[in-house]
Amino acid sequence: MSRKERGQAAKLPTVKSLEASLPDDPQELKRLAAKLIVEKAVMDQELELIKKDVSVLPGALTNRHKAQVVDALRGTYPLGMLLDVVGLSSSSFYYQLHAMVRRDKYCQLRKDIAAISAESFYTYGYRRNWCVLRARGIRVSEKVVRKIISEDKILVRYPRRKRRYSSYNGEIAPAPENLVKRNFHANAPGKLWLTDITEFITAESKLYLSAIIDCFDGKVVGWATGRHPSNEIVMASMNMALEEPISDNLLIIHSDRGSHYRGGDFAAFLRCHHITQSMSKKGCSPDNAACEDLFGRMKNEMYYGYKWTSANELETAITRYIHFYNNHRIKLTLGGITIKQYRNHYQPVV
Repeated sequence: MSRKERGQAAKLPTVKSLEASLPDDPQELKRLAAKLIVEKAVMDQELELIKKDVSVLPGALTNRHKAQVVDALRGTYPLGMLLDVVGLSSSSFYYQLHAMVRRDKYCQLRKDIAAISAESFYTYGYRRNWCVLRARGIRVSEKVVRKIISEDKILVRYPRRKRRYSSYNGEIAPAPENLVKRNFHANAPGKLWLTDITEFITAESKLYLSAIIDCFDGKVVGWATGRHPSNEIVMASMNMALEEPISDNLLIIHSDRGSHYRGGDFAAFLRCHHITQSMSKKGCSPDNAACEDLFGRMKNEMYYGYKWTSANELETAITRYIHFYNNHRIKLTLGGITIKQYRNHYQPVV
């Protein structure tokens, strides 16, 4: 049996049989060619849509997605043919088109919240975003702010627990009394300070931060960084803090029992400046919890989740963060305003 005979016996399609099935009318052939061209264009546009939107399912486009395909092609191909190919009525197309261009009443608010989140290094949840909006004269409910943050998938950095650095080296001398007793409240600036050292790790080396916090409003009044947890960074942070106004002979500085705060140089420095020293109980971190809270918040908001290649890079970031914390970060415990605003509003009692 010849090849031609075998093909005829199997009734397999051939080029001639396909050509024979086509209409003889030239106009009908043009209409068929036009339909095929439109179908190919629609298929190509659907593929482009799938690449951009993972929610699009091939072969199961929603009316919204069909309308997007038609709208993208209607400047090149007849609208009626496009609607026939995608299987969409003209009324449905115009409804979906109107829905796509309909103004979002929260359009500007979304931009404002996105900007506030970026300015805060993505540390603000919906409550602090709402406080900033309110301070800027934008009246909106917390529920709407929370909804927008969720819909727009705005990143919010949440706390995570890590091991803490300890400078405790045993009892090397009698410790001062714990005068604070976990009462981290002060009714005026420069009356009660807390201090501690925390550890950061970069690809290059470790970095240590010594910080001093004023319990009046949580301001970081002094800080210093170094490659080692040395007395130098402790004294540098103290010297910076003393540039702030303090209450004469009334200032108390509280710390844990780290060796930096037990040495004779530190105690002599405090006596020279008429500062009273207070210390936590042995192994009792809650006695200095307010300082630990600052370190935990700082690391969560600007340290964890990033790759730090050098200590210099991290030092710059810490300085930038402390400036942000002291001047721009909203504190809910201060009534939804910044430390700088709270301190500016303070009126000393005469």
